[in-house]
Amino acid sequence: MQTFLGLAAAMLGLLLEYIVMLNMKKKKLSEAQAVSWLSAGILIIILGIFPGLIPFFAHLLNIEYAPTVVFVLAIAVLLFIVFYHTTNISLLVSQVNELAMQVALLQEENEELKNAMSKMQGKADRKNGHRGSYDKSKTEKEKSNSEKNHKIKKNNQSTGKHSDQKDRRETE
Repeated sequence: MQTFLGLAAAMLGLLLEYIVMLNMKKKKLSEAQAVSWLSAGILIIILGIFPGLIPFFAHLLNIEYAPTVVFVLAIAVLLFIVFYHTTNISLLVSQVNELAMQVALLQEENEELKNAMSKMQGKADRKNGHRGSYDKSKTEKEKSNSEKNHKIKKNNQSTGKHSDQKDRRETE
């Protein structure tokens, strides 16, 4: 029975190693995170292959119930992993705050540039204000001329006048 449990623990450790390597290959797990999980997998494999180490460490640490050593080691490894992730999260939070401040400054600068451009555009429009109204009246005249030409074409087609008479009217 003890041999079966040791073999099952070793297989579980190998499975953990395989999953960690696979996730590292897919870039889902960083190298630093993988080291902690690979260490845990190696520890599981060693304890599965050499189950006599558990009572040895229990005696060394003066623990009466030997399986408690497994739980102590598991808790120690998990605490190490939690501490590592906590420090990484703190670092990432400070980086996010820094980026948020930079974005806010860039947005403020962007607004200032937009305001400056709109002021410059307003000055240019005021400076060329008469020209803009002239251009508008010019396009309205062109539109009314094209409507007149269209009416002339219709009249010419209905009355049968020649195109040279139409060309003379357009040039006038």
